[in-house]
Amino acid sequence: MKLGILRVLSLVIALAVAAPTLAQELRIGIAQEPSSVDPHFNLVGPDESLARHLFDTLILQDEQQRLTPGLAVSWQAVDERTWEFHLRPNVVFSDGSKFTAEDVAFTLKRAPNVEGSPGGYGIFTRQIKSVEIVDPLTIRLGTDNPYPLMPVDLSVVPIISHSVGEKVPSADFNSGKATIGTGPFKFVESVHGDRIVMERNDAYWGPKPAWQRVVLKPIPTDSARVAALLSGDVDMIDVVPPSVREDLAGRADIHVVQAVSNRVVYIHLDSNRDHSPFVTDLQGAALDRNPLRDPRVRAAISRAIDRRAIVDRIMAGLAAPAGQLLPPGFFGTSPNLPAEALDREGAKR
Repeated sequence: MKLGILRVLSLVIALAVAAPTLAQELRIGIAQEPSSVDPHFNLVGPDESLARHLFDTLILQDEQQRLTPGLAVSWQAVDERTWEFHLRPNVVFSDGSKFTAEDVAFTLKRAPNVEGSPGGYGIFTRQIKSVEIVDPLTIRLGTDNPYPLMPVDLSVVPIISHSVGEKVPSADFNSGKATIGTGPFKFVESVHGDRIVMERNDAYWGPKPAWQRVVLKPIPTDSARVAALLSGDVDMIDVVPPSVREDLAGRADIHVVQAVSNRVVYIHLDSNRDHSPFVTDLQGAALDRNPLRDPRVRAAISRAIDRRAIVDRIMAGLAAPAGQLLPPGFFGTSPNLPAEALDREGAKR
């Protein structure tokens, strides 16, 4: 059981400089360096963020995670166990080759089977039991059981070109040899610990990026990242330290942007087992039964948590109490699940 506590505000700040300079090159200091340029290697935030610039998915997500057309212009369930996707015409990869259903089929086969992957994309493709290429711009995916979340799952899987070959190693993406995508940017180079460079893809099917060139500079130390921004070494940073946010926001040459993100901090209760090795009596002895299986115990824990105090004192106000796993208004949320207020007497009862 996941007991939602709070959701975190995502922060980005930018240094205001002349627009003509920015239109040529944007330098961004990032807190976490991607583990690989291979879009299927590791299902973690930094890798996913980079992949979104270089590759597309069949279905995109807007800022509230609502589904919108991507490389697929439409999709529908043709029966209880079959989904059909109609692909966008006239899309080309960064090497000039045409995007077709063959690339989708190849991607779905490769994504869950990347050699050496510490955390791959199999969770999003495991329901797919058959792949049928109807024509170059139509593909059907079959499942053993009805699966209404297929479009949501495929909005996460980056599509790559089948031309890279079945045995393509992740190293070929890091070198740029296999980094062939349909995204808004084209890969230039990656120097571990120093920089990742991208250039605008003028053949991109969607809105063209404002920047001709973007350089991502890994700066994991908070103070060094802020110093790089203030000195002009970078134009923008992410993951702004809460301790300096107000000072930065008060400067005329800094613009601070913040929004509620989809990250949730929660307590995961061991409530599925009859006996939990993590729950004992006051003397450390095992209990006859796991009290976390009792919904009254879980409700008492939830009511005893002062979410507002955590927001104010630990998160420096840069969070909001959570009542569910996504912020209100996001795709899949309910207006009937507000954050639970502190109720010590209710917890005792």
